[in-house]
Amino acid sequence: MMKFTAVVVGFVVAGLAALAWAGSIVDFDPGKVVFKDIDADSSYVEIQRPKDVDKNTQQTWNFATTQPLFSQGTPIYGGISIVCSAATLDSAGTFVRLHTNKPDAWPQKPLLFFQTSDTSGGTNQFNINTIFLWKKADFADVKADQKVKFDASSTLHVRIQDWYAADGDKTKPIDIRFVVKNGSKYYLSEASQTAASSTLDLTDFNNNSAAGKRWAEFSPTATDFTIPATPNYVAVSFDDVQEVGMIGQGSGAFARMYSIDQFSASCTK
Repeated sequence: MMKFTAVVVGFVVAGLAALAWAGSIVDFDPGKVVFKDIDADSSYVEIQRPKDVDKNTQQTWNFATTQPLFSQGTPIYGGISIVCSAATLDSAGTFVRLHTNKPDAWPQKPLLFFQTSDTSGGTNQFNINTIFLWKKADFADVKADQKVKFDASSTLHVRIQDWYAADGDKTKPIDIRFVVKNGSKYYLSEASQTAASSTLDLTDFNNNSAAGKRWAEFSPTATDFTIPATPNYVAVSFDDVQEVGMIGQGSGAFARMYSIDQFSASCTK
């Protein structure tokens, strides 16, 4: 009887171990970030990487996943590029911040944002491209040897607070999408958002061939992480998720802000 009980218990334990766990892997909210080793009176930290291009025609932090843009809180990786149509970018007015708004200070709300400015009085226009990514090594409750997968119930969410449209010829109209690295390949979501203050939500996107649920493989490089002009969207099965995040483009003139205040992802493992 004892042997039979032990066998039954063994099967139950093995069965429970085999059950997929579902839950949040990223839950980014700048208002919940607790800064360490900085002035207690500071409500923000500046980007923690130097610019790779610093000119009055271009301000760029190259795309990289080896050195974070921000290491306070859960590290955020990626890149930001701002290119102006003429030599009027204002270096002093171009900055990137993780702002907790604790204590309360401009812009009076928690944000991950960057601001850019030109001095032409609106004559010239700048185009922006950015990727923000969170890596598996920092996913919540995920061990290094565990496979992170998406299924029909998995979700992706981002809330955009400010993302200015073009003031002029709309060379880069607003376009915000999700990015997932599965194994060694990056994928761009067909689902997109084109409104300046809005949310983008996606679910039931795993191996789904329906329009708006598909993905296109793309290959961002250090200096080119733009949204492809003609993506080839197909159904994709995500069975080895390494990174999740968002990609965005836009245009502007004068002083403009581009910001988010939420990003979240849920999965199975």
